[in-house]
Amino acid sequence: TYRYKLPYAPDRNKALSNVLGSVGFNGIGGVMCRRKMFINNNIQFSTELHYTEDWLVLGTLLYYSKKVKILHNAYLYIYNRYNESSATNTMSIDKQMQTFEVIRKFRELVGTSNFNRELNRSLCRRTSAFIKNYGFEVTAREMVAARDKISIPTLRDILTADVHLSLRVRLLRLWFGYLRPMLRKCSE
Repeated sequence: TYRYKLPYAPDRNKALSNVLGSVGFNGIGGVMCRRKMFINNNIQFSTELHYTEDWLVLGTLLYYSKKVKILHNAYLYIYNRYNESSATNTMSIDKQMQTFEVIRKFRELVGTSNFNRELNRSLCRRTSAFIKNYGFEVTAREMVAARDKISIPTLRDILTADVHLSLRVRLLRLWFGYLRPMLRKCSE
């Protein structure tokens, strides 16, 4: 048995803030919503994404919803939650890049709304995971190569993201040591 405590979300904005900021996100498996939410807002699972597609759907559902109710005492049974061959447990560069594409799609969805801090936090956390799995050079190379399709963290994103110091230091090292020089080189 695994007990999962959801973060506090008294309303739709806080729930959306949590999901966009990658706080307490646990997939779409424990979510119930009306079918008309999908139909009226043309929400579909992306066939292009093979990783984090449920994150995109959940965030989009929350964005279009009027109200949200979290059932803290509800129980969900997930068979074989820690499957070693699952998409979550088999990371690849392609999957890492898909997380950045989802963040870009979220930015398009919410526009200039109040969720920039949360999206910056997600972008920084996902970038840090990429660095952890593949190192600074590979992370920078892949991000610069896909810069037209994904959000690349800017120095401002890093400095304004609500992330702890060691993560911020890692991201600043990526920015000054790899991303900035590579982006300058590409623009010449």
